[in-house]
Amino acid sequence: EPQRLWDGIMFSAPLLVTLFAHEMGHYLVARRWHVKASWPFFVPMPAGLGTMGALIAMDPEDEKDRRAMLEIGAAGPLAGFVPAFGFLLVGLHFSGIKTQEEMVTFIRLGGFDMPDSVALSLGTWLMKGSLAPGTQVVLHPMALAGWYGLYLTWFNLLPFGQLDGGHIAAATFPGRSRLFNVTVVGGLLLVALLTWRASWLGILVGLAVLGVLAGVSHPKPKEGSAPLGFRQQVVLWACLLVFLLCFVADPLPKGGL
Repeated sequence: EPQRLWDGIMFSAPLLVTLFAHEMGHYLVARRWHVKASWPFFVPMPAGLGTMGALIAMDPEDEKDRRAMLEIGAAGPLAGFVPAFGFLLVGLHFSGIKTQEEMVTFIRLGGFDMPDSVALSLGTWLMKGSLAPGTQVVLHPMALAGWYGLYLTWFNLLPFGQLDGGHIAAATFPGRSRLFNVTVVGGLLLVALLTWRASWLGILVGLAVLGVLAGVSHPKPKEGSAPLGFRQQVVLWACLLVFLLCFVADPLPKGGL
């Protein structure tokens, strides 16, 4: 079935481009601030998405200016958001529309029903207009790659540990990393209990794994760093906007993966 191979390419290529853009954002801004960083490299995973993402390596002992820490941390999500949303829009152009009854059969046969977000709703409205009642979009593989790119963007912006959001929080509020870690874990656990959705517990497990692999504590910015300037304030608000656009109320798709 050659179409399945083509669908796989239409999913995996945009996703890898998004991940590469994310990490190159970190890399280029790190070089701009004269912070040593490795080239991006991908971490494969034999199941699920096929990748655990990409990363660059920086010396954890290298003390960074607050402004540098914030801009380096924010560069990845902001750079990755652009191609992810672009792929979502292009993929939505090729996406079909099904009724609720057709969606039940579609999911049973292994299809995806992806949780909504502001970005997905906005993209659907831009590319499909207002949908008829009782219908919804079935994402084309490229749109699905865009959705996962946006999903990884909001996850990375969580102010936890070594995530990009953790770097941003450490630069914005030096010395408060532990407070942010506890708040994120406690908040996710509360949401899981209130909504009774195992998907939020899955996010907690993911954070726990990252904590074991990369550490939970975050290095403090360099002593005597200059305060955040206007440019950093703009970047901070841009990250908050991207987080809200990409946030999903239930981070577990129905069917598929």
